[in-house]
Amino acid sequence: MQSVGLPWYTAETYPVIRDVMSDGEDFPASYSDWLSEAERERRRLECRHAIVYRIPVDPKAFAAWCRVNDLRPDAAARMLFAEKATRRMCRKSA
Repeated sequence: MQSVGLPWYTAETYPVIRDVMSDGEDFPASYSDWLSEAERERRRLECRHAIVYRIPVDPKAFAAWCRVNDLRPDAAARMLFAEKATRRMCRKSA
């Protein structure tokens, strides 16, 4: 079974996340709209028999991680961040 990490945000940090991301203008305007889309994606992946992990993204820590790894804070970096966190979680549980 495939494990998938989804970048996950909180209502409190969502406005900062949108500011930190280079593609923040592409995010839904409200947290509730983002959450609806994220939950729909989570369900879609689970229907395909994936194990889905919600990977919390702290805006400041993520921005720092991007700088250290010489990455733009965009969709590709978010997915890489979530993928690496998921791999670490799966190794720990094995």
